[in-house]
Amino acid sequence: METSVAMILDDAKDIKANGWLSSARKKAAARFHDSGLPKQRDEYWKHTDPGQFQIGSVGDGPATEIPAGVPDMCPRATFRNGRVVELPQPGPNVPELATLGDAAADESHWGAGLYGSLEARAQKTVVRGFAALNTRDAEHGILATTAPNTKQSLQIHYCSESNGSKGILHHLIRVAPGSDLCLLEFGSVAGQANVVFEVDVMDGARFSHIRLQNKRKGRRSIEQVFARVGCGSSFNLFTLSADHKVVRNDCVVELLGEGGEAHVSGAVVGASGSHHDDTVLVVHDAANCRSRQVFKKVLSDGSVGVFQGKILVRNKAQKTDGYQISKAMLVGETGQFLAKPELEIYADDVVCSHGSTSGNADADSLFYLRARGIPERESLNLLALAFLAETLEEISDKSEMEMIRQLMIEHLAEQGNVGRD
Repeated sequence: METSVAMILDDAKDIKANGWLSSARKKAAARFHDSGLPKQRDEYWKHTDPGQFQIGSVGDGPATEIPAGVPDMCPRATFRNGRVVELPQPGPNVPELATLGDAAADESHWGAGLYGSLEARAQKTVVRGFAALNTRDAEHGILATTAPNTKQSLQIHYCSESNGSKGILHHLIRVAPGSDLCLLEFGSVAGQANVVFEVDVMDGARFSHIRLQNKRKGRRSIEQVFARVGCGSSFNLFTLSADHKVVRNDCVVELLGEGGEAHVSGAVVGASGSHHDDTVLVVHDAANCRSRQVFKKVLSDGSVGVFQGKILVRNKAQKTDGYQISKAMLVGETGQFLAKPELEIYADDVVCSHGSTSGNADADSLFYLRARGIPERESLNLLALAFLAETLEEISDKSEMEMIRQLMIEHLAEQGNVGRD
């Protein structure tokens, strides 16, 4: 028997934590009480029915394994069925790590000042009920902080054994001044997942986050990233999304220090029956900052792709350079691309642009390939790969770029309804 999310939230979950975590949860409970869960009539949910996110038994599935092509690099934090089962050993290239439970037992832990704070700030622009719910109820997650002026890396691998499972995770990331952190996140949290990242990129720091949202057939997830970027710092988030039943990726980045940069990009390979929603807000709140939003989606028959992207430039954010583009390649007759690009500008010395297009594969290019004996399905895959390639330019590391390219090829090849041989 399936139970809707709304039905199970009438009685607030007991808050077992003490100290700062308990206080943060109580504040989040108040925010959730005021907001409730979103409804489809809400402006930023009209293309994705929040009622699709349900909790209940929908059948079992195998545990997700590490996808082929993912580098076997250390350190790696592993979650199974929404719980931490392994953390890497400390080392010079490893950020300092703690579980949410262990951090909550330390009243002086740095996480006390970050947990729930960026999520709460984001509520001031657009109400986000699922995020407040996460902050209120999450019992698992990791807290990672780098040492100043270091280059470190981390992998997060999720394994789950049932499509009927549920998982609520809340992660905190602090990138210290002058340091560089690369995060690779992959696997499936649960059949129904609500994941929040709060990321503090301090002055002169760099943060790169690559998410592989694949190998998740039949699963539904809401994944939310809230970031603040300091002076001369950079934030880079790239997502490859495929295989989901429904996924909603919500990202809010605040550029709070002069000379900061934010790059939020993604590529989607949408199979029949899938629904992929990317909703992004970049807030320019300091001078001389730069942002880019680049999203491309290949959508097969019966799939839906959504992009809602906004650049908000506050009045003191002079010399802003903001760029946003979203495009979809529709393969077949019934795929849908629903886009809502936005600019809201209160400064007068800015360069901002946005654009959105959708259409079928180029007929001339397809004829050229078919005339040289390449089957239609393979020809369409080649055109789709070329179409998605612009998003790869947002990845600075060449080995990671090649890994994503190979995964794109794999997912395109799996689309049996892409063309007719």
